[in-house]
Amino acid sequence: MPLYLSRFRYESRTWAKLVHDPSQRRQGVRDTLEAAGCQLHDFWYTMGDADGYVMFESPDERTALTYLAVTSGRGNVRTLETTRLFTVEEMVTALEAARGLPTVPELPE
Repeated sequence: MPLYLSRFRYESRTWAKLVHDPSQRRQGVRDTLEAAGCQLHDFWYTMGDADGYVMFESPDERTALTYLAVTSGRGNVRTLETTRLFTVEEMVTALEAARGLPTVPELPE
């Protein structure tokens, strides 16, 4: 199944709720993913540009989008950016298929 990596930033009110009543967010994320038909790989908090990351599997893009729509719609996250991850084997297969294709001509200067 395709892998996805979501990077999120919480709303300030979400942090305030977590400080007031710390909770294990991983299980909530797992429950939502599984209800949508996906599978959680892991959940991490970070320092820097993102508050955390979620890695998950989804059988297809529609299912991944369903999970992302529900997550965004709850109002707990300020930003949610998701990237489809490809295995090395998937990339090698794509590169091998690209070998026989004509290249896009360069634009004149």
